Amino acid sequence: METRRVGRAKMYRLNRKNPIVQKFIELDNAISEYYAKRFAEIAAKA
Repeated sequence: METRRVGRAKMYRLNRKNPIVQKFIELDNAISEYYAKRFAEIAAKA
């Protein structure tokens, strides 16, 4: 769903009701949480 243009670039908005998009958001959150914990452990050891 195109929402606007910035110069020649087309900007889009995610359809958050779409089940596939919801799974991608869950995946992104899981990866972010994993790396946040990992970096916190490394920082605690240093």
